[in-house]
Amino acid sequence: MESIAVLDDSPAWLSHIGTMLSKAGYTDVALYKQPGEAMIGLKRRPVQLLLLDYVMPDLDGLGFLQAWRQEGAPAPGMAVAMMTGEGSFAALKPAAFQAGALDVLVKPIHPRELTLKVGQLLRTAPAPEGHFQPGLQSLLAARQ
Repeated sequence: MESIAVLDDSPAWLSHIGTMLSKAGYTDVALYKQPGEAMIGLKRRPVQLLLLDYVMPDLDGLGFLQAWRQEGAPAPGMAVAMMTGEGSFAALKPAAFQAGALDVLVKPIHPRELTLKVGQLLRTAPAPEGHFQPGLQSLLAARQ
C-alpha cells in the first residue's frame, strides 16, 4: 500500500491536499501541521512519499530535510516533493533538488496534476518491504 505524508503549516491547504489525495484513492495519508510533529510521526511510521511545504514559520522545508538527515532518517529512500507558492518557485527549485527533493510542486496545484505527480513519485519510492525500486538509487545519486 502506498504511504504518503504531507507537512504544511496551513490548516486549509493541509485539509485540501488531504481531500485531493483521498479522492484520488490514497488511503494511507498522514497530515502534519508542525515540523516537529512530522519528525516524530515519520520516525514512528516511515512513508514512501513526503509532500513538504517550503515556507513554514519555524523551520522551512529545506531546514526540515537537513534536520531529517541529521537525525539519521529511518527512511533514507523516501521520495520528497517540495511545495511552494509561485513567487518562490524559481529560487527554490535548485536548492530543493540539492537538498534531495525529486520535484517541486507549485501551489495551488490542480487535483489532476497532483494525482499524476504523486503517482510518478511513488513509482520512484521504496517498495513496501523497504527495498529500493529500480532507478531510485541512481536518481538519488544524481541529486547529490
